[in-house]
Amino acid sequence: MPKSLALALVFMLFLSLQACKKTEEQPVPVAPSSAEIIKNYADTLTTAQDKARAASEKAEGRDALEEKAIKELEQ
Repeated sequence: MPKSLALALVFMLFLSLQACKKTEEQPVPVAPSSAEIIKNYADTLTTAQDKARAASEKAEGRDALEEKAIKELEQ
């Protein structure tokens, strides 16, 4: 067997062993319980309407300012 072939096989074996080397794994975070998920979902549902109203008011205010700026540019 030629030396270059033997060297290539040894190199490939080395790479294979390096790929299989065990790495330090990060611990998996604990998933929230079903009760926590339901509580967060319920809180989101009860506050969603207020947040939507606030966003709507901000959008209306922005639209009013935009219309005012357009009118000033036209004059």
